[in-house]
Amino acid sequence: HAERLAALGQMVAGVSHEIRNPLGIIRSTAELLGGMPDSTDVQKKLSSVITEESSRLNNIVTEFLDFARPQEPNFQECYLEEIINKNLQFLSPELDKENISVYDNLDGRPLKLRADPQLLYRAFLNIFMNAIQAMENGGSMTVDVAEKKDHYVVIIEDTGCGIRQENLSKIFDPFFSTKDNGTGLGISIVRNIIEGHKGSVWIESKVGDTPGQYGTGTKVFIKLPKG
Repeated sequence: HAERLAALGQMVAGVSHEIRNPLGIIRSTAELLGGMPDSTDVQKKLSSVITEESSRLNNIVTEFLDFARPQEPNFQECYLEEIINKNLQFLSPELDKENISVYDNLDGRPLKLRADPQLLYRAFLNIFMNAIQAMENGGSMTVDVAEKKDHYVVIIEDTGCGIRQENLSKIFDPFFSTKDNGTGLGISIVRNIIEGHKGSVWIESKVGDTPGQYGTGTKVFIKLPKG
């Protein structure tokens, strides 16, 4: 019982960290908006992003506190490329700020599936934010989607600092983090969401040969059934 209370305390304390990722982007977007006084259409678009993500942030906090009982997906017909593009569009100010280039093979292809678009958006947001945080000196991120007969495989690759091999086996463990201020729940939340869709997620990574040297970075694989 004491251990459960301690874990709950850690989880509640970690809410503040989970908030920081989207909150940082909200701030960046607001700053960008403030710097474009003559671009009325752009201001409206960015204001819409701020409003939408503030609402999403409130949902994240609610789900975070209920981490031990993951939310059941609300399955509906949606499009994978729209979910990914919405993430990249939202992250555009942060990517520009961090000098990160993005390459993808989406090309407007309709990638239809039955899924919960809100939960998948959140899963991809966590993965993209981890990639951005791993590239402190800039870099590139590649998003590749392979369509199979009954499923999709999304591969998100960054040129960041990489994850050490001894940490890869623990990367999905709740509360495990290689960051000083991390709660270690982001990737656990990703796994819960993807597995809730009867999919799977796995990670390959390599660090540089010497401390501080950038290696080949990290690849995150997400397999999602179409139906």
